[in-house]
Amino acid sequence: MSRLAKFTVTLVGIVLVLLAVFELGQLYPIPWLTSWLADLTINYPMVWSILLMVFAIIAGIVGILLVIVGLFRPVKVSTLTYDGKVGQLTIPQRALERDLQYRLVNQLNLIDPEVHLKLRRRRRVRVKIDAMVNTDASLETTAQQAATLAQDYLKNQLGLTVEQPVVQVKPANHQRKLTVV
Repeated sequence: MSRLAKFTVTLVGIVLVLLAVFELGQLYPIPWLTSWLADLTINYPMVWSILLMVFAIIAGIVGILLVIVGLFRPVKVSTLTYDGKVGQLTIPQRALERDLQYRLVNQLNLIDPEVHLKLRRRRRVRVKIDAMVNTDASLETTAQQAATLAQDYLKNQLGLTVEQPVVQVKPANHQRKLTVV
């Protein structure tokens, strides 16, 4: 979960807990809480109403944002499924990542490649590759070859629609890093 998502969920949780405590204190007689809330609402009616309005606005804005994210964020899937005459073949995402890693090592001699795939519905996929190469290899050429290999494997052999792969290649001595988008 990203930091923004954690912050948002935590903020909404705190606001909702405070609103729930307020409502419980108003509806059911809790000895110290009901009297304290009654004193607050009688002694400071304007401050209390503004505070509740701010809490309600925060919860409403975050609720609207969560609805928008829920409607428009692409759905991720964890497996790739092929239907055939005999049955159905399901391939996990991790197996596809490992296979592409082995292809990168065998064909391009990349050192310790990390492949991250994001499978989406309608057979779309995003690819990110981080790898190291020998210091005598050209970073630009190797990055282009890795992007081409990934696109060829995913598009031609698996039938997926590949969004532009991101390939980050750095030399084995870690001095320079190149990103191809």
